[in-house]
Amino acid sequence: MGIVGGLPSPPPKWDAQPFDVSTITNESVTVSHNIWENSEFVILNGLVLTNGVTYDYTIINDNEIKFNSGVLTNDGHVLIKYTYQ
Repeated sequence: MGIVGGLPSPPPKWDAQPFDVSTITNESVTVSHNIWENSEFVILNGLVLTNGVTYDYTIINDNEIKFNSGVLTNDGHVLIKYTYQ
């Protein structure tokens, strides 16, 4: 927790959103809130993915996960867990 105007700031919140791979278009998904930097866990079929252009995905527009080419398979599930304010 930080201090805002002399008062403690509220603790961050977290969310977890599932996606079916077959419904993902343009290899990207948009989550409900802006993702705090380095707070996300992106899990594809039970495997934790790595953020970065040379790895599995990147975050664009603060709330969109863009998967790198070839990461997504034809079926399965993606779970995105992240912190937001």
